[in-house]
This record gives sequence, structure tokens and C-alpha cells, in this order.
Amino acid sequence: MRPTQLLWIVVRVCLAGVVVWWVLDKADIRDVLRQAAHVHPQYLVLVMLALLVENLIKVFNWRQMLSVMLGRTVGFTNLLRANLAGCFLGLVVPSSAGTDAFRTLYSRAMFGGHVVVHAASMVALNLLNWFAGSLLGLAMLLALRQQDRFVIALDVVALIFAGVVIAVPGVYLLLRTRRNWLVHSLRGVRRKWFKVRHSARRFLDALLIFDEAHVSVPRVLIVSLLGVLAQGLAWNAAGVGVGVSLPLSCWILMVPVNGIANIVPLSISGFGFNQAAHLAVLSVFGVDAAQAVAVSALMMLAGTVYNLGIGGAGFSMVGRVPSYSAVR
Repeated sequence: MRPTQLLWIVVRVCLAGVVVWWVLDKADIRDVLRQAAHVHPQYLVLVMLALLVENLIKVFNWRQMLSVMLGRTVGFTNLLRANLAGCFLGLVVPSSAGTDAFRTLYSRAMFGGHVVVHAASMVALNLLNWFAGSLLGLAMLLALRQQDRFVIALDVVALIFAGVVIAVPGVYLLLRTRRNWLVHSLRGVRRKWFKVRHSARRFLDALLIFDEAHVSVPRVLIVSLLGVLAQGLAWNAAGVGVGVSLPLSCWILMVPVNGIANIVPLSISGFGFNQAAHLAVLSVFGVDAAQAVAVSALMMLAGTVYNLGIGGAGFSMVGRVPSYSAVR
């Protein structure tokens, strides 16, 4: 391991430790456990059902984009199995990127085609979900402002959402307008890197799905918004289970907050930056620190149970992880 890599690991662990310390300083762990102990199991079931609906919606969107990229119909059931297998294996990888990598390998093994096309479908799906979540998050912030529930501290959240809403289509337009220049630049890569150059071009063309294949933007966006709403209902069920009463708009706002927080790799055994982000936002709405962390913990528990149970069932249907050499 290189010294710079070791240094980065040490810095990341230290930062994660600081985040965990801040969360535990704000919310006494005994109060959090007391809140969680009084949650009725039915709310855990409701959260899991909402997460299942959200995943079905995401797989539907993934299917319609991947079908276009591959030029043939992709079976929903098999793609759902690939998604669930990724959920299960995602329990042992340190980030959501690792989970998506497993999904990519399984979908490639099931449907064929170049592996970078499947990777591009996952990237496109994630970008679309971030865009939809941030767009709906901005709408919820506007609704909260009109209800006099908006707090100045949420300006930072609004700026982040606005940045995502601008950045996602901006990057797409940049790739579209500079495609020829990028392709020409790839041709300058040395011949021994031909496979890398060829894969990069395939990846670029697959990402430009709305231009190359004329996929309906409103259709995929509406489906993504429905997925955000489903996860918002999961948050609402978790909040009610802990005894927190907030408008649905507040819980929908938590979806893009959670999605963006997932990008930051500062956690210890899955606990850390996510809980800090959840606590920071929920406290703005007057939620007690212990209750806020308990809601976050209930969502994390429901996700873990979902990945182990439903994800494990999907993994048992598809078998072992395809090796990279088998999907190139």
C-alpha cells in the first residue's frame, strides 16, 4: 500500500470518528436506544414495504433505459434479481458504488452486451435519481417556505439541491456538445490501449441515451419522482414509528438529503455522516436529537433487513458473483 493511500485511510477514519463523536454528543445513545425499543414492529414492516416499492420503481426505470442501450427487451424479473443480488452483496462493500458494481456484473451476465454499457446504465440511473430527488427536494423546500416552516439553515440544503439540478443536465449537455472532440481525443490514445479507448467510446455513447435512442425524458423523470415519493413514505413510516409528527413534505426532503449523504464515505460500520446529515436536517424542524437519530437508525435497520431478507432471496436465485473476466 502506498504511503498516500495509507494517509488517506487514516484521515478518513479520523474524520469519520469526529462525525460519530458529534452525533453521539448531540444524542445520548441511551435515549436513542430507548426510543428505538418502543417502535412497534409493524412500522419496520411498513418501511420495508415502501422500500420494496421504491426498488421496483427503480428497476422499472433501469429496465427501460438498459433495454434501449442494448437494443433489445430486458426481462424485468431477471433485472430485479440482479438488483436484489447487488443489494445483498452491498452489505459487505464499503460504498454504494460497490453495490452498483455487483448489479452491473449480474445484469451483464444475464443479458450480454458490453460491460461498460451496463455500467453506463447504472450511472445514468443514479444521476437521474439524484436529479429527480433534488428537484422534488427544492419543491418541498418551497412548500415549507410558504407554510412558514422554512428555516434559514436550510438555505445550504437548497444550494446543494440547486447545484445537483444544474450540474446533472449541464454535464449531459457538455458531453453531447463535446462528443466529437472527446471521440477524436480518444483516437489519439496509443494503440495498445485500444480496448480502453473502445470501451470509453461505448460508455460515452450509452450515456447519451436521450439523444442516441430518443428516450422520453418526461417518462423516466416521472418514474424517478415516483421512486422518491415511495422512499419519502418509508421515512414517514419510520418517523411515525418513533413518534415524530411532521408533514410528508419534510420526509420527502429527507430522500435527496440521504442520497447525497451516501456519497460521502465517512462512517464506521455504516454509522456516521448519514446520521449526522439526518440529525442536522430533522433538528431544524424541531425534532429531538435522540428521536432524529432513532429515525435514522430505524431506516438503516430496515434497509439492512431488506438487503438480508429480500436481497438474500434474490441472490440465492442468481448464484455466485460473475467474475470480471467472464463479463468482458
